[in-house]
Amino acid sequence: MDYEALGDEELMLCIAKKDDAAFRVLVDRYLDKAVSFCTRMVRAGDAAEDIAQDTFAKIWRSAGTWQPTAKFSTWFFTVLHNASLNEIRKRKSHGETELEDIFASSEALQDERLMVKQRSELVQKALGLLPERQKSALVLCYYEGLSQREAAAVLNVTEGALESLLSRGRKTLEERLTSVIKE
Repeated sequence: MDYEALGDEELMLCIAKKDDAAFRVLVDRYLDKAVSFCTRMVRAGDAAEDIAQDTFAKIWRSAGTWQPTAKFSTWFFTVLHNASLNEIRKRKSHGETELEDIFASSEALQDERLMVKQRSELVQKALGLLPERQKSALVLCYYEGLSQREAAAVLNVTEGALESLLSRGRKTLEERLTSVIKE
């Protein structure tokens, strides 16, 4: 069987029958997206990989009970989103590093490539300090490329509410970055 040609929902039906080959194709299709999304959400590579791995384990265990009420990708990002929020809440109880730590270290960088990386880290850090729902909306739409309809479904909000989250998120992100750069 050509599993690569199957859609996600068809792969899930095969996985429900414990088809290893179908599972490998689904993992190959979504692993990079999962780790990327979780890394942007929790800002920790090891935790992001753990969340992604746990999500794939959940897929394997629960494929038999999975119901295609929405696109697989919507369900998948919902699971990742919820797991990421749990990790964020856990980490917040241990304290946060301030934006100034990253910004201050940028003065020592001379290489333009490193400066671009530093700015990216600053934006990622500022993104991490946004309220969870604003951050989730921005990451889903701008980093993961989900449509507003898909992102709204993941966050369980209307498209209008998602647009509001995106607008407030962009404004808050700009304010946080501006205040750090002025210091």
